[in-house]
Parts: sequence; C-alpha cells; structure tokens
Amino acid sequence: MEIFLKLNGELVNLENLFNVSKNDKERIIKLSYIIDGKVIGYELDYSDVKDDVNEEKTILEKDFEKIEKFIMKEVDLDYKKLEARIKDLEFANSISRSLKDRYRRKIEAIYKIINSRKLKKTKLIKEIIENENNC
Repeated sequence: MEIFLKLNGELVNLENLFNVSKNDKERIIKLSYIIDGKVIGYELDYSDVKDDVNEEKTILEKDFEKIEKFIMKEVDLDYKKLEARIKDLEFANSISRSLKDRYRRKIEAIYKIINSRKLKKTKLIKEIIENENNC
C-alpha cells in the first residue's frame, strides 16, 4: 500500500522512506529512499515559497513535521508491538523465576526431611511435593 503526502504542491511517496532531513538555510527537505537495495535521494525545494508572517511556523517546518509525524506513527505501532512482547516475556520470566524459587524451597525442605531423624519421611516428602502452598 503506497502512502502519499502532498507537500509543496507535490505528491511525495512515503513507502520506502528511511531518512528525512531539512536544511533551513537552503530551505530544502531532503528525503532518502531505499528502492531495490539502492539509496535514492530526493529534495523538496522551498526557496520560492512565501511564508506567512502571521504564522508561528514556516511551511517548510510544517511539511517536515508532517513527514516526521507519519514516520513516528509507523515506528510507534512497531514500538507498541515490541513493548507488548517485552512485557509478555518479562511476565513469563517472572513466573519462571517464581516457579524456580518455589521448587528450590521444596527441594530444600525435602533435603531437611531426609537429613532429619523423623519417621515417616516418605509421607512428609509426598506432602511437600503435592502441596502447592507448602514452602
């Protein structure tokens, strides 16, 4: 799906865009695309564009922000997916850690029973293994 923005009277394709920069002095927005493994540069020239003195930002700045907003929106979607995956992994790791701790405590309790002088060690060990709340 190709995505276009109308900037400075031109339709600009944002599909394969990987870098954007602006030169305020020369009043140019430089776009870099990767197409078929080659880097292709494109410039939007704003030298002939008259800015409104009543506006806070120039047309060059507004157009540059449009491109950045689009790029960040795309990155933001990927970031949210990655963030959700990281949270899933952290949750799985915390469960894993708590299981390891629980089993470690059970093993320690079993060794204490084995090394103790108690009778019916098998029954006590079986209770520790079967009881989730134990340890």
